[in-house]
Amino acid sequence: MRLLYNGADVTDRVEIRAAQYIDRAGGLADRLDLAFNDAEEIAWAHWPIAFDDTVAIARGALFTGVMYVDSVRQARGTVELGAVSVSPELRSAGFGAWESIRLHELLRRFADKYALRLRLIGVPDALYPRIVQRGEPDMEWLAFRLSLERCAAKLTGDALAAYFEPEAEAREPQIELSLADCPGYAYRASQYERCAGVILDSGAISYAFRAPGVPSGRVIREANIPALSIAEAERYAMGLARAANKRAEILAVPMALRPELAAGQTVNVASVSDRLRGVWFIDQVRHDIPGERTTASLRRPLKGY
Repeated sequence: MRLLYNGADVTDRVEIRAAQYIDRAGGLADRLDLAFNDAEEIAWAHWPIAFDDTVAIARGALFTGVMYVDSVRQARGTVELGAVSVSPELRSAGFGAWESIRLHELLRRFADKYALRLRLIGVPDALYPRIVQRGEPDMEWLAFRLSLERCAAKLTGDALAAYFEPEAEAREPQIELSLADCPGYAYRASQYERCAGVILDSGAISYAFRAPGVPSGRVIREANIPALSIAEAERYAMGLARAANKRAEILAVPMALRPELAAGQTVNVASVSDRLRGVWFIDQVRHDIPGERTTASLRRPLKGY
């Protein structure tokens, strides 16, 4: 395992006690949590650690990408660092108004602003008569905008990927997981938590979306998202329902370290249970690198929206 700090390889200068990397499918930042032994209070006690320093871990096929320090904790004999994949610039407030702009162009401008390599995977090129950003952090605003279109944003290092979730969830799995080999798995689902539908009201425009396969449950009423047509309101209502329901059915699967597992992949789960077998989408992967363990958090793909 190699540790890069502000671009320099410092692996031989520290003793890593713990390293946990959380790889998320999008919408939320990836995270890296590190702990170092410092029994003599020398190695890190006088290290010029600062917020937004860069840190990265590499181990075989696993590379976290550049992360930015956002938390520091020091106690006798140990130093702990937390880092996220979103740079400080992307967490700053943004303001803007755009008229007659398409989603692809909006994403290109965003990527150019931060010198990011852009990759679009199945993202529909929606046309916006008018959209406004009123002080939300740039990455947070963009992630929400994409969620309204049933898309997700994934930031890794200097690359920004945006993808259409229904298409990603429908990919043919290339990975097999057998629950017989993962006895610590845990399944969770709650009908009560599911969203049965969304009613979007925007002035004279109103649209009600009924979530497929959810006969009963809460209904979200949204009146703060501007929509200038029924077609726009329909897309946004569908996106809100998907965001509310996509984690309603979760399967957590612990296993020996699998560096090749990444958020955003589909997997085929083998199980004696009809409820658990079949295709799942990797929503999040937690790699405990020194502990040689991986825990994949899977969500059941949604159908029809």
